[in-house]
Amino acid sequence: MAEAHRLQLRDPPPARVRLSGGSKAKAHDVDGADPSPRRSALSNKNINNFKIAIPDTSNPTDKSDPSPLGPRTFEFVTITSQPSTITTSGTSKQVRTQAMRDYLRKQTKEAITGVPEILPPPVTLEEPSQYKGRFKLNSWTHKAKTKSLNTRKARPGDVEDGVVSQEIVVQRGNGGVEDREWQAMNAGRLPNSVFSINGLLDPFETLAIQLGPDSENLLVHYLNTYNMNSVAINPEGDFFSYVKIDPVLFHSILYMVALHYDLRNGVQDSAVCLYHGGEAIRIVNERLADVNGVFSDQTIGAVAMLVNKENLNGRYELSQIHMKGLEMMVWMRGGIQSLKGVFRRIVTWCDFCYSTVWDAAPLFPRIPPTSPPTTLSLLLPLHSPSYRNQDQLNPTTIFGPSSRVISIITNLRTLSSSLDPANMSTLNRLEVSTQIYNLEYDIVLLNTSPDLPKEIYPLKIAAQLYFWLVIREIPPSSQILITVAQRLQNSLGQEVMGWWLGSWERRAWLLWIFFIGAVVSNGRIQRLWFIQELGKLCRLVGVCEIEGSGGLRECLGRVVLQDIFFEFHLRAVWEDVMLPWEVDGQLNEGAFVGNF
Repeated sequence: MAEAHRLQLRDPPPARVRLSGGSKAKAHDVDGADPSPRRSALSNKNINNFKIAIPDTSNPTDKSDPSPLGPRTFEFVTITSQPSTITTSGTSKQVRTQAMRDYLRKQTKEAITGVPEILPPPVTLEEPSQYKGRFKLNSWTHKAKTKSLNTRKARPGDVEDGVVSQEIVVQRGNGGVEDREWQAMNAGRLPNSVFSINGLLDPFETLAIQLGPDSENLLVHYLNTYNMNSVAINPEGDFFSYVKIDPVLFHSILYMVALHYDLRNGVQDSAVCLYHGGEAIRIVNERLADVNGVFSDQTIGAVAMLVNKENLNGRYELSQIHMKGLEMMVWMRGGIQSLKGVFRRIVTWCDFCYSTVWDAAPLFPRIPPTSPPTTLSLLLPLHSPSYRNQDQLNPTTIFGPSSRVISIITNLRTLSSSLDPANMSTLNRLEVSTQIYNLEYDIVLLNTSPDLPKEIYPLKIAAQLYFWLVIREIPPSSQILITVAQRLQNSLGQEVMGWWLGSWERRAWLLWIFFIGAVVSNGRIQRLWFIQELGKLCRLVGVCEIEGSGGLRECLGRVVLQDIFFEFHLRAVWEDVMLPWEVDGQLNEGAFVGNF
């Protein structure tokens, strides 16, 4: 780094020599005579109110000031730690000093040579014509032609690197609808850009894949909004440290995040989602082609996320193909216990979803606990709004003391309280993750349990749906939830319904089952059936309002209910229930008879 020099005035300049009137300096001075007045005047020339002193160039050993005729010198600003007020002020001062020094140097050089300094021309850019193509830029403003639009929509998509180009209509956040023809460059062919996401990502971080604008938006969504299985799968919070260094894991998680984003925004198979899915499958196939290679945790975790993505999206035949390959890879690695940490949890959750879809037992054996739970929040339900009701129903009363449903309901209540936002600050995430795994394993085991009465089967399905909504935080619009909700409706036949209506306590459990079905089937045709049955049951038991004694919230809380999560759904379901019982906008209270 060049040493900084400040232009300093040497000894005070000699007094100006006033020439007599009409006298002029001669062109050639006598040897030994003083310098001409012109040079003396030039040595102290005023330029823009700055008096410039020209350094003496006769002594080459004098380096107190850089020569104005020499090359430009620069100073580099070095930052080795987090900027502070002191370092920022020093850096700013250094930059201003360097700028002023360079300005004075150029003025001095011009005073000596009489020629202003001309900077070299900038680098010549490539001709813009080579970047022109068939993709329209947003800056172009011309009228769209109907014929051209129809032609583009009828044209089959191009295939690039195994990913099919598609023409999709995306509903933007500003309410406008625009036609976009997918290009791989938009998702992942652009150079890495430098961006920071609320301090969660180092702006100088080098990621495993290149991110385009849409992919960057997905990464922002993942780091700020994506909350599915946050505690269940990633209790340590270190999953992204694996993602950012492995391409297949990166593409797979963005594949899942794209689905999560699409479900929240009502989009089916967005272009960026298809791109990352195609890239993940391509890289997995490349790694599988290496016969001497060992299946890493990252590769196995990526395949598991591919399985889960197809399960959540309702493509069960495709997920079945991926699942067969995943099962083979896990057994070749030495079984489920050979995987560790977050990758084991990804595979087990994939197993649970797959087994639930096909109504089968888990493929992998239960992982024994390494140590007993030690967190108080796991042993006893904490006090929260969900547990203020002192009249919670005892499942032993109607299911018997040996029923396997009892532990499931008890653990659902405990986890609902532990994962309440009011208790998250004191939560032992690792212990909660272990209990989530054990609870879901118990629920899935009931799929093939021969001793489970058919009357209890609807409660088991409703418990699974509640678990996915509240504990796993699966988006309510996921296709897998609709599939299980349809199964719940089919399980409530006339004979089973007659058993649940046999006593007031069973009606309370049935009310909760209907409510869960109505929440999960929101926006689907199945919701109408659940709303109708829930309305009939509310009329039978005398529930005519949400709040208060005997209200819907209190009745649901007798089973299990996390108020914060169901706050919106509670009111939305109640509004649908009340529609048939309103007369001229007023509730017909005479239609409600009976009580608990």
